Amino acid sequence: MSAAEQTDGHASPYLGLRPFEAEDASFFFGRHSEVDLLVANLRTARTSLVYGQSGVGKSSLLRAGLGPILDRRSLQHKDNDETGEMLATVVYAMSREDPTRALSRRIANAAGIDPPREASVLATIERATERVDRVLIVLDQFEEYLGYADGVDGDSFADDFVRTMTRSELPVHIMIAIREDSISKLDRFRPRSQELMSNPIRIEPLAAAAAREVIDGPIGAYNQLHRTAYRVDDDFASAVIETTGVGMLDLGVGGRGGLEHRSGAIEAAYLQLVLKSVWEAELQNGSSKMTAKTFEKLGGVAGIVRKHVDDIMEKFNHDEQVTAAAAFRYLVTPSGMKVPYSSWDLSEMTHRNAGRIDDVLNRLTSERMRLVRPLTPSPQGHSRYEIYHDRLADPILDWRMRFERVGDRSQSFQRASLAVSALTAVLALATVVAGLRFRLTIEVAAASLLYALLAFAPLRLRENLSKLLMSDRSVKDDR
Repeated sequence: MSAAEQTDGHASPYLGLRPFEAEDASFFFGRHSEVDLLVANLRTARTSLVYGQSGVGKSSLLRAGLGPILDRRSLQHKDNDETGEMLATVVYAMSREDPTRALSRRIANAAGIDPPREASVLATIERATERVDRVLIVLDQFEEYLGYADGVDGDSFADDFVRTMTRSELPVHIMIAIREDSISKLDRFRPRSQELMSNPIRIEPLAAAAAREVIDGPIGAYNQLHRTAYRVDDDFASAVIETTGVGMLDLGVGGRGGLEHRSGAIEAAYLQLVLKSVWEAELQNGSSKMTAKTFEKLGGVAGIVRKHVDDIMEKFNHDEQVTAAAAFRYLVTPSGMKVPYSSWDLSEMTHRNAGRIDDVLNRLTSERMRLVRPLTPSPQGHSRYEIYHDRLADPILDWRMRFERVGDRSQSFQRASLAVSALTAVLALATVVAGLRFRLTIEVAAASLLYALLAFAPLRLRENLSKLLMSDRSVKDDR
């Protein structure tokens, strides 16, 4: 789905947590200097390594920032290249596809040639350079390939890739984008691994100075596209920038995945989620201005992030929530780090049916939910999953802990309900035996029913009822 995500019949200029794609380029702001840096390096350096912390925005930068510029300078638009060169350009995100076959096909398509009968990156580039002056290749999410290749005997792509790099006379430039914590895995490309790392480009978090452009830019683009007059309140922009700094969100559940507060750095993912949520709320209110009042009404950053996960999880019944919580226990560590696992591994660790885990996690990968994303299957063929976005780790951890905490209370309430029911039966039996007329008080009967039903209520309702019951109990104890 493009940036024109529909909300009550209106297109949204903000994307939330999903990465920007090439078709979203007109709504992508705040990274102009980084885009210029990447373009310059790709054109001048034979290899470049783009890296950064997970969730910093590398994919959006490559796909919506760099990609459209390369496309304008590609073979199909050769007149737009200031050097007059004919270029074949490819931006490819490593995925479940066979990388050799998928990349060969994309290079051939970019160069306007038929791919070789036997898939080979090197052979395809050799044929492509007979027609074009230079081949520019950008490989995003390289850690996805490395994670899968670790468990595979005989990696044909690695061999093909190394042979390509060995051919220094080929006019091919390669840019690899990788998560910072996966750089060490590039050793599998020896003896060329050092060459891959010879031109490192680190992507930093969004600068606070660029955050206002991220807020205002998409509104301006939207207004120009739809001839509307939506506005951003200055107080709202200031409040959002002040509260979406790196390491600032604290849900009281863990360690923020190792991120420390950094002055002047913005969590772009949370910023986008807040902007999308406030935009939708203003549309529902019939307002044409994004305001601080609406932002506060939604609970600020913490309230918006927490509600995002709660709303998704409330689409599942109680048994499915139990399964999800069990899987989340391993997919997100107590410190807020995401860890990928196969459904088989999760089944073994949680003692739950693998098919049921697959069903729940598959639903969580859907476009409307996006809490989990599928990975390349394990070498054994098992489905693999990880949390969709690193910045969802803490909110998911928060949901799981609240769900399990209320579940523990519900079990206590169920035990209390059974005790009350047993007492009721004993009293009823005593009444019959003694021939006495005995009526239970309304309070005991209501409490019994409430305790029995509480375990099946939605998480928010259970939390509120739990607090109410505990408060009522403390009042009575005081008496």
